[in-house]
Amino acid sequence: MKESAEDIRLAKITALFFIKVRTGKNISQEKFAELLDVNVRYLQDIEYGEKVPSSVTLFQCLKLADDAHWAELRSRVCAEAKPKLAPQLPQPASLPSLPQPEPSPA
Repeated sequence: MKESAEDIRLAKITALFFIKVRTGKNISQEKFAELLDVNVRYLQDIEYGEKVPSSVTLFQCLKLADDAHWAELRSRVCAEAKPKLAPQLPQPASLPSLPQPEPSPA
């Protein structure tokens, strides 16, 4: 199955995220793989952008990440998704207005 350009971009973002979390903690791939409960080869494939981590592995990595890594990942993913989602998001002017509450009797 051929990967889309979006899949490749997200794999690269994920790879960079894993590398930054690991190097930010100053630990080896072997130790990081142990913390993530995966084998080293699988971690290397993730870090090289050749594989996308399972949701369990991604959540394990997120648990180890600090706030700066979280913010950077969110920013990168949103930047990648924004052009695709922007046409689908309703504009504020097109949202229905809410009914006004009835004034309470004085």
